[in-house]
Amino acid sequence: MNRDEGRDCWSTRGVQGDRSCPELARHIHCHNCPVFARGAAMLLEQPPPDGYREEWAAALSAAKETGPRRDGVISIFRIDSEWLALPASCIVEVAPIGPVRRVPHQSGEVLHGLAIVRGEVRLCFSMGALVGLPGRGPGDEKPATGDLRPGSRVCPRFCVIRTRGGPWVFTADEVWGVTPYATSEIRPVPVTVAKATPQFTSGVLARDGREIGILDEELVTCALERSLE
Repeated sequence: MNRDEGRDCWSTRGVQGDRSCPELARHIHCHNCPVFARGAAMLLEQPPPDGYREEWAAALSAAKETGPRRDGVISIFRIDSEWLALPASCIVEVAPIGPVRRVPHQSGEVLHGLAIVRGEVRLCFSMGALVGLPGRGPGDEKPATGDLRPGSRVCPRFCVIRTRGGPWVFTADEVWGVTPYATSEIRPVPVTVAKATPQFTSGVLARDGREIGILDEELVTCALERSLE
């Protein structure tokens, strides 16, 4: 076969046609044949049809405007009856809860003691006591007062957070997971609603009818460092 004649031979004599092309014995598939490669190059060199550029420009522009801009991702958890959140990059691990060993002359309202998470010893603190919620000991479970997902099972967890001084652990009564958010969705903290100490909460985000207090990672870290002094 004269290859120069076969601009569309792959659909007539090739793998998409009757397979009568003698070059198939050598190339196995039309994709491996130089005739197919020349046909693809000619297709790319053709000028686009009328309105092609405008149609794609409009489609891409519309896609950028769909939905709110996402500026970050947070991890949501519950302490007592309050839903709180930290940047997802701050909470590096969620693990099953375990025993917490008190540290003589150190354990107190904020610092509970030492916990072992996957074989590593970590300082364990009370997030509730740190931000001004009613303090409770690790492992003291309470029934859920509301969940972001209908029918989900309450399961307390250790949350490992990363700070300048190393990892810390706190017990969350419930961990919902991570969610993206847009800065435009963040609202000021309503004094009549927020129970957490205001200086730790940078804003409030609404999700599924719940008011989620977004904690300031830097302020939490500084408060933990002061608790060891």
